[in-house]
Amino acid sequence: MQPTTETSLLPLSASQIEDLKLASSKMSGADRRAFQAAMTLKYCQGNARQAEGVFGWGRETVQLGLNEHRTGVICQGAQAAYGGDKLWEEKHPEVAQALWELAESYSQQDPTFRTLLSYTRLTAAEALKQLRAQGFQEDQLPSPSTMAEVLNRNGYRLRKVLKAKPLKKIPETDAIFANIKEKDGNPAEDEHSVDNKAKPLKKTPETDATFTNTKEKDGNPAEDEHSVDNRLVKRISIDCKATVNIGDYSRGGKTRGDSQAADHDMGCKEKYTPFGIVDEDTGSLDLVFGSSYKTSDFIVDSLMGWWESIPEQATNQTNRIFTG
Repeated sequence: MQPTTETSLLPLSASQIEDLKLASSKMSGADRRAFQAAMTLKYCQGNARQAEGVFGWGRETVQLGLNEHRTGVICQGAQAAYGGDKLWEEKHPEVAQALWELAESYSQQDPTFRTLLSYTRLTAAEALKQLRAQGFQEDQLPSPSTMAEVLNRNGYRLRKVLKAKPLKKIPETDAIFANIKEKDGNPAEDEHSVDNKAKPLKKTPETDATFTNTKEKDGNPAEDEHSVDNRLVKRISIDCKATVNIGDYSRGGKTRGDSQAADHDMGCKEKYTPFGIVDEDTGSLDLVFGSSYKTSDFIVDSLMGWWESIPEQATNQTNRIFTG
C-alpha cells in the first residue's frame, strides 16, 4: 500500500514547501516551534499530523508549538532552565550595585537625548581599581575584559562624549540683543529703521599703555615713534605640519592642465616634514623641511639653523626668545 501525502489547505508549490522547510531548519528551540505552529495554522488548518505529511516536521514538536501559541507559555529544556553560568552581576549583586553607582558618577547622558545610553569616561581597569579601594575582594571581581563586557551590556559605553549642537536662534534672541544695545547707549531700532550700529573702537586709550607695559616687561624701554628698534626679546611662533609624501600624488589641489596623479600613495619612500618659524616682530616666515620624524631633536636643529641664518645685528640685540 502506497503511503499517502496530505495536502495543505492553501496550495503550495514544491519550491515554496522547500523554502519553508529551509527556514525552519535555520531556527532552534522555541523559535522553531513558534514558526512551525504559525505555518501549520496558516496552511494546515492547525493540524499537526497534516503538517507532518506536508512539511516533514515531527507532529509532537508541532503540537507542542501549537500549545505554546494557544497558552502563551513557553516550555524550556532542562539545559536552558538549569544549565549555564549566571551573569557576573547576578552572582555578585552587592558589588554590581557599587559598580552602577560608580559608573553613574562618571557618566553623561547622550547629548541628543535620542537613546538611553550613558557615555562614560570610566575604563574597566579604573572600575576595578575603584572597587578594590572600596574593600571588595579579588574573588568577587571579574577580569578586565569581563568588566568591559559588564559595563557595555548595561548601557555604560566608553566613548568620547559629543557636544550637542546649540540652537542657532531662540525666541529670546531678539530681546537679548535689544538689551545689549540699550546697555551700550544705542536704543533698539524697529524693523524699518536703517542699520546704524556703532562700529567698535579700533584703539582704546588703554592700548598704548598695554603695549608700553609689554615692552617694559621684555626689558625694553618704551620708544617714541622715531626711535630705533632696540628690543632685547624676540617673539616667534613655531609649528610642525603633517608629513608630505614626495611624488606624483594628489593632495586635493586643482589644475587647469591635464596633470595626473598616482592612483594611491602607499609605499612612498621619500617624505618630508615641514616646520615653520614666524617672527612676530617682523612677520617673516622661515620654512624648514626635514626627512626625520617630528622629534624634539628635529625642532631644536631647525631652530638652531634659523638662528644662525638671521643677521648678526639682530642676534646681538636679542638676549631672550619667547616661543608660542
